[in-house]
Amino acid sequence: MLLLLFQTQDNRFALDCRRVVEVVPWLAVKKLPKSPDYVQGIVNYRGTPVPVIDLCHLLNSSSCGLSLSTRIILINYPHRDANSRTIGLLAERVTETVTTPPDWTPPLAATSWDSLYIEATVVKKSSLVRWFDPEAILPDDLATFIFREM
Repeated sequence: MLLLLFQTQDNRFALDCRRVVEVVPWLAVKKLPKSPDYVQGIVNYRGTPVPVIDLCHLLNSSSCGLSLSTRIILINYPHRDANSRTIGLLAERVTETVTTPPDWTPPLAATSWDSLYIEATVVKKSSLVRWFDPEAILPDDLATFIFREM
């Protein structure tokens, strides 16, 4: 399995690349009135408005730093009605992928995102990497917000 590594300040995460639509440079976003604090705004992605979630703000309460390695990870976000929507995840240090051993399986869903760690043998040169499962980590009200507003 191919994993995309990224960071939110001091926390490192790995995301299954099969979920990724595209990784794009940081773009100016249009603010949305009355949106949750962690919603950076929306961008125009190929003619479709896409909400951008600031993962640093969501997980650490302060916005992502804007550097050359700050990127928007566009993913398919499933919804209970079986449709999916593209959402953007603003993250830092989105510069690396790793391939897992053939027998590796991702962690099972857990009740706390703090318990979703990946074994050190999968991600080299890293001490602690958390598994990023959007349905487990992103707030429940996010789906309601993006499917209503977009």
